Amino acid sequence: MSLINDMLNDLDDRRSGQRGNEVSLDWMSGHKIHGENRWQLPLIACVVILIFIVIAYGVWSYQSKTSMTVIDKLSLVRSESRVVETLAAGDQQVLDAVAIDAEVNDKSVKVVNGSATATQAKKSVTKAEPPAVKKNTIPAEISLPTERKSPKSVQKIHVNDVVAAPIKTQKPLTLDQRDREQYQRAEMLLRQQRFTEAELLLQDFLSQYAQAPHSGELLVSLWISQQQWQQAQNLLTSLRGFYPQNIRLIMLDARLALQQKQTDKAVALLMSEQPVLSEHQDYYELLGITARQNKQYQLSAEVYRGLLGFDSQRGDWWVGMAIALEMQQQSSAARDAYRQALLSKNITPALRNYAQKKL
Repeated sequence: MSLINDMLNDLDDRRSGQRGNEVSLDWMSGHKIHGENRWQLPLIACVVILIFIVIAYGVWSYQSKTSMTVIDKLSLVRSESRVVETLAAGDQQVLDAVAIDAEVNDKSVKVVNGSATATQAKKSVTKAEPPAVKKNTIPAEISLPTERKSPKSVQKIHVNDVVAAPIKTQKPLTLDQRDREQYQRAEMLLRQQRFTEAELLLQDFLSQYAQAPHSGELLVSLWISQQQWQQAQNLLTSLRGFYPQNIRLIMLDARLALQQKQTDKAVALLMSEQPVLSEHQDYYELLGITARQNKQYQLSAEVYRGLLGFDSQRGDWWVGMAIALEMQQQSSAARDAYRQALLSKNITPALRNYAQKKL
């Protein structure tokens, strides 16, 4: 029986435990949470807001401290700039004081050498020393040397010994620069067919600078084109007096002689100089034409042969040599020259037609 009673008691205990578990399950399921936790949500919200306020205050205090440090730095920079300005203002006084100090040393040495006692020299030095007010005006940040400098070292830093920077001045133009400048201006006027303005410009310049070769050369060319032979010859004579071996002036003189049918004079002028062929092909081309017009065909053929040795693609030079050979009754050589003219790249249509007719 006791065993049965124990079993019954145990069963009752289990039932009572299950009921307790059912209550706890209701608590865990959340049936009672709505009534008991209503006050917890506002409390959590207040705590979050308080934390946010504390963080914001900390950030604001850090930024204010940073801005204050920046302001302090700016004020420090301004104070340093004021100190620098004070130093600059008192710089002159410092230099004057040092210079006076050096002059006193020099005078004191002379007094010691010429006087009988050293006490009188000390009195003269103390009387000539600069006032103490000037020393007090020096800012505390500057540390001056206690030893006195010699007069030579003082003179190196004296304001009166500062050498001013040289003023740059524009150099005046040379004759050649002025000449080329006027040449370019007149050439531009000629391209615009403003012949009278160009002529007046060149004449005015040459009246001031008679030795200007470029402007003179352009004016002579203009007068030759206008058939003003005498004016061109007078100017050429004047310019060649200054530059007797000027190649451009010699060529102008030869052209002027050709215009006046003075072929002997033109050949003689061109034969007076022998410039470098690689730099003066136009000079020798004019000599070949002039020699042919003067009926010096052999000279003309030799000149063209030399030019073609420099550049064999010039069709006009081949035609010039062919004419010179033809005038010497060298028909076969002349035909060969005409054929070479047709094969060359540099030939005008008129010369090409002329060479074709000769073949």
